Amino acid sequence: MSAELTTEEIIFANDKPSNAIPTEMRFAAVGDKDSVLAFRALGIDVFNATDAEEIKKTITKLDRAGYGMIFVTEKEAMLVTEFLAQFDSRPYPIVLSIPDGQGEGGYSIQKIIKNMERAIGSSAALK
Repeated sequence: MSAELTTEEIIFANDKPSNAIPTEMRFAAVGDKDSVLAFRALGIDVFNATDAEEIKKTITKLDRAGYGMIFVTEKEAMLVTEFLAQFDSRPYPIVLSIPDGQGEGGYSIQKIIKNMERAIGSSAALK
């Protein structure tokens, strides 16, 4: 990320969703502050969003900015499951629900299994 541009400027730089393969993969984490803050140490852009409208708005901006992978904490992903479904059939961005510090990870694990089944065409290979 350029030192001359703020994250907000980068997010608003593009006004269309990107289905193209990103030339430089950019990562973001969306969720409650406590759960996503650690991602910053890995060089991942962090966005605090906890209500459904704010989550949708943030993910839409990240999509338009060309982010290749967006991690969404489980609690927040469960608030916007229908919205997130639109990304299931698109190559980018990859939107991945991740367990947060407050839950058991059941929803996130089930989404990962479902995506793996879709990718390999069978659940038998996962057993």
